[in-house]
Amino acid sequence: MKVDQMKNMLKGLFIKDLKFMKLQIPILIISIVCAVFIGGTTFVIPYMTIFSAIIGLSSINYDEFDNGYAYLLSLPITREKYIFEKYLFSLSIGLAGWILSILIVLLRGEILSENDMLQLIDTGCIYITILFVIISVMIPVEIKFGKENKIISIILASVIGALIGFVVFAGGEYPGGILPDMGIVATIAIRVFSICIMFAISYRISVSIIKKKDF
Repeated sequence: MKVDQMKNMLKGLFIKDLKFMKLQIPILIISIVCAVFIGGTTFVIPYMTIFSAIIGLSSINYDEFDNGYAYLLSLPITREKYIFEKYLFSLSIGLAGWILSILIVLLRGEILSENDMLQLIDTGCIYITILFVIISVMIPVEIKFGKENKIISIILASVIGALIGFVVFAGGEYPGGILPDMGIVATIAIRVFSICIMFAISYRISVSIIKKKDF
């Protein structure tokens, strides 16, 4: 497949998901208002990051309605590229929410000291990591179980996500973390490498699942 065709394919899927997001505008407005007026740094960043990730992942549910999968895959769209776009879209929306949460904290004037800035950086790093964990766990689970087994998918994703976060991403200062206190640079490097490996494994699992499905 030519590079231009692949770009157009991904662009079309991305625009389609953005148009579906218009249905979420009232919810998005309410969430932003809540973030602006309720809570501090430790509330705004987790709230906006996780909420945005859920909004991004909801595009998978929209595709399930009215034989959406069958229609989409009848177009010149490969299953691999469909999955790739889901990771790209979910991550883009999640990162947008994360960045917006940082801006809200800064614009509210809550960063008054060096300790406040350190808390902002620490909270931001923790929840951007959680964002990647949520996406890498939820996409294969959503593709596998779909809306018909929503409770199973939520429970399974919660358990897997908690295990990954507890075992891999907790630093030495957290009980149960396997990363010793090696300094900020080494810790960040290991976490970035772990995220890349986790995403690669998650992507391959999602592709394998959707290839086995009949629509």
